Amino acid sequence: MLRIFAFYEDQSQQLFERNISHMLQVHANELNAVWFDSLADRIVEIGYEFVSLEKALEDPAHASADTFTGPGGITCIHHWAITRQVDPTMFVGKPETPGYILELTQLRDHSY
Repeated sequence: MLRIFAFYEDQSQQLFERNISHMLQVHANELNAVWFDSLADRIVEIGYEFVSLEKALEDPAHASADTFTGPGGITCIHHWAITRQVDPTMFVGKPETPGYILELTQLRDHSY
């Protein structure tokens, strides 16, 4: 997760020339329930603070034009980059989900 934070900090710098107010989406599952406290501690240690959604949305970056339509759950930063028609190499290098995590999800029953 800390590599993901670093990746999106870099993406923010490339697109806005600063580190914007980021939003962390955390899915409700057992993995996040077990590890969230540790993750939150690390997030604070690297200099972030938790604020309300309203406060985060005060950052002008979140009013950026977004004309992206398409499949997939890409991030707002990527929506804005596509809208601005940036060089696609900007998207290269996102840390991948570790294989053991993907394997664990394969073992779970997802028929909710």
